[in-house]
Amino acid sequence: MRQSFLGKSLLGLAAALTAATAAAEATADRNDQADLSLTIYQQGFALVRDERTIDLPLGRQRLHVLDVSDQIVSESLFVGSQGVVLSGIEYGRATLTPESLLRQSIGREVRVLHQSSASGAPVEETGVLIGAQGDVPIVRFQDRVEFGGPGAPWRLALTDLPASLQGQDKLILELDNQVRGPQSLQLAYLSRGLRWQADYVGLLENESSLSLSGWVTVENNTQASFLNARVQLLAGEPNRSNDVQPFVAMARTAEAAPADMASQPLDDYHLYELPEPLDLLPQQRRQLPLLVPRSVPVEREYRIEGNALRNSAQEEAIPVIMLLYLRNSEPGLGQPLPAGVVRIYGHDLQGRPQFLGEDRLDHTAKDQPIKLRLGTAFDVRAAKTTVDYRRLAPQVVELEQRFQLRNGKSQPVTVVIAERMSGDWEIQSSDHAYEKVAAQLVEWRIELPPESEQTFGYRVRVQH
Repeated sequence: MRQSFLGKSLLGLAAALTAATAAAEATADRNDQADLSLTIYQQGFALVRDERTIDLPLGRQRLHVLDVSDQIVSESLFVGSQGVVLSGIEYGRATLTPESLLRQSIGREVRVLHQSSASGAPVEETGVLIGAQGDVPIVRFQDRVEFGGPGAPWRLALTDLPASLQGQDKLILELDNQVRGPQSLQLAYLSRGLRWQADYVGLLENESSLSLSGWVTVENNTQASFLNARVQLLAGEPNRSNDVQPFVAMARTAEAAPADMASQPLDDYHLYELPEPLDLLPQQRRQLPLLVPRSVPVEREYRIEGNALRNSAQEEAIPVIMLLYLRNSEPGLGQPLPAGVVRIYGHDLQGRPQFLGEDRLDHTAKDQPIKLRLGTAFDVRAAKTTVDYRRLAPQVVELEQRFQLRNGKSQPVTVVIAERMSGDWEIQSSDHAYEKVAAQLVEWRIELPPESEQTFGYRVRVQH
């Protein structure tokens, strides 16, 4: 009897110790959120910083952290707290769907609710779920088997959920709490599905002035809600082992903001700070002002790009490219500009804005030049003919190129002819002064009066 009593006591003590050492379960949801901030990158991901205030009992814990991004990169998670020791991390995705619930409930007794045709009140019947095809249940009643689905005159009711199914994504942190009372738990992780893009709109006021404004588009392609979040946008291209596809944003127009978006340097990148916290809801796109409209000096250029060694005995039409040149400097600009698409508009004779063209702006530092390619000119035309071609030696050729230029506009224009050279070259003769702008590139700047035509030619010797 004594040994039996002692044995029972030891078993009871062991059970008590096992219960004491078992990890407690706790939950931290959005109501525990003390601070939320995001740094969103143009490559389609974001750094999420999420601070929760928790009050846990001492000892081992399994803390279920809810309201995290469903596209979290779980390997990137950082957990910081002075009061807990982290021993493990799990990430569980939401698994509760009509299909999974039916699949997990096969073989169980279910309640079937009918709509009474007489009174309209629900009528309950009991059956057994014997199978499911997608979201279509198959139920055996006492006298029959019926298929459910969207068109069925009844619906299923379950009294509980299978333990293996969960309704939302969550982090499970295995930790040992060593501090009494409320404490701060900082989470930081990378998440896919968040991105931003800059877009610019320019309206030509006249031949030498452009009204330029800018917007940023922020997009949340996750299923998570980021409420009252402080948001920063990083301009630059941090290297990642698995890069994401670039984001193409949609431009919009709206009233001007009272000030430009604040920016600051970060190592070799640049951060833009949204002025106020905002809510980013699932599958939401928001647009916010980046630049207040301002007048920027601009120069227009018509450019012809060709190959000096191209031999064409017949006259060949050459496209004349319209370019706009401006400088990211004061007055007007003078601040780091993130990469994005610049769309240019002009006024027609009735004063209505018309789209003229667009080009992509690279990340542009302060005081750097900006060149925008709009399209091909209609009233400024050019044609090129090789009027002489001679081979002076096996590796030496000499040729003469001639251009026919026409300006059909009522204003004078400047046409830049840029010819790509190769090998060792030397201009033998030219109708106009030229400039060697690079080892293999030479340019001529030719002024054309309104509604005029002009012929231009040069002779070059090339040795390979």
